[in-house]
Order: sequence, then structure tokens, then C-alpha cells
Amino acid sequence: MSKAFTREDDAGLEPIRESATAAAPQTRMGRARLVELLAAARRAGDAAHVADLEVRLAGGIVAIRDDASVASLGAEVTLRDARGRKRVVRLVTPREVGLVPHGASPTSPIGAAVAGARVGDTIDLASGEAIVVAIAWP
Repeated sequence: MSKAFTREDDAGLEPIRESATAAAPQTRMGRARLVELLAAARRAGDAAHVADLEVRLAGGIVAIRDDASVASLGAEVTLRDARGRKRVVRLVTPREVGLVPHGASPTSPIGAAVAGARVGDTIDLASGEAIVVAIAWP
């Protein structure tokens, strides 16, 4: 980078990093899974994993739903496609994708389609249309 694009008073400043203890949203499903993993790490004597999981649990804030009839972070949404097949999508944070079974972030295509839906709504998915048949809050 050219010196023209720097300021002398920037010298020696550290970049801003997210604190390991900064509050991060979690779902109850994700938090429960972290607790299970923590117990397993303790049993296995994996101190590094225990420390990481303890930081994630300590810094997490469970997302609170505004309206139980609307799918949002933490909701378990059951969909039915035109063939009658059911599919469960759990709206989780991006950090919980892969941690929570059937988890999808609201930033993913299916998560974005499901977020904000109500029972009876028809949503468009890559595989076709589906109807929201249930919204639960595990």
C-alpha cells in the first residue's frame, strides 16, 4: 500500500478483533448441543476443547422470539412439499450450522425462505414449493 493512503497516527495500532467473550446469539437448540459437547470433552479430558466450549457458552445470549407464530431464529419449521414429503428446518445462527441437526441459517437460501413464514404459508425452495405445516420452539 502506498504511504499516501496511511496516516502517521495509525502506526502501531492493533486491528479491532472480536472479543472471545463478546455476546453472540445462540438458539436453545445450539446451546443444548454445546452443553452436550462440553460434557463429552470433559469426559475425554480434552482441555483445549473444554476451554473453547466454555467460552462459547459463557458468551452466548439465547435469542428470544418475538412472535411464536412466525418462524425466526430458534424455530423448528416443518415443511410439506407437493408430493406430501415432510422436511424439518431449524433456524440457527451461522455458527450453529452443522452443530444442530437440520440447522439452516437465515442467510442461507432455505433459511431465508423459511424465516418470517407462518403456518399455512407457501414458500419457494430450489426443489419447488412447500407449505409450512408447523412451527415449534424446542
